[in-house]
Amino acid sequence: MEKTVLLHMDRIVFGESSIFLFKNPRARNKTNLGSTPIETVDWYFAITEKKSTIQLIKQEEEKEQELIIKKESKPFFKSHKLNLFS
Repeated sequence: MEKTVLLHMDRIVFGESSIFLFKNPRARNKTNLGSTPIETVDWYFAITEKKSTIQLIKQEEEKEQELIIKKESKPFFKSHKLNLFS
């Protein structure tokens, strides 16, 4: 199993709606929040963040599938003297 070091204000997600916020008072200046104010990180923030991440992953998977289909179909079109990808 891969180890992950948790930073102050990291979110831990179990399933669909179980989200835990890790708070480390000794390391308050070390977060992964970037410019997000710490006060805005709550359950609703985490759910929205999770949904955004899932949408991005789906978009990337769709792009990968399109590339695979394009690569797999290119030899067919070449062999039939069709040039749809130029």
